Amino acid sequence: MITIEKTYRETRRNELLEKYMDLPGYIIRDNWPLVAATRMEVEDVKQELLIRGMQAIETYNPSAGASLRTHLNIAMKFTLMKLAKRSSDRGMTHVPQGVRVTFCSLDVLRENGFEIEE
Repeated sequence: MITIEKTYRETRRNELLEKYMDLPGYIIRDNWPLVAATRMEVEDVKQELLIRGMQAIETYNPSAGASLRTHLNIAMKFTLMKLAKRSSDRGMTHVPQGVRVTFCSLDVLRENGFEIEE
């Protein structure tokens, strides 16, 4: 059962989001290298930013000192950085989260008596 309060909050959130619909476009334009790094279509990036905007409106605290526009801007930029990082082909891929990977030089292993087949 949907309460009147929840419906009001959702309506208010949607009104606020409509007020700042221009923000994803500015973020995409100002951060084009990150957008390109996501390897996503521009409309998909915009949609991800708007979804994050809806979540940011829910967590906005006016007493924290930042305006809602600033709060949304920071949240959307951080989301864009996460999208770009997730799409990065650098480093080790397909390593489960929490697994610590350690690197060691082959020369050091040989110096310490390990036999390495090449």
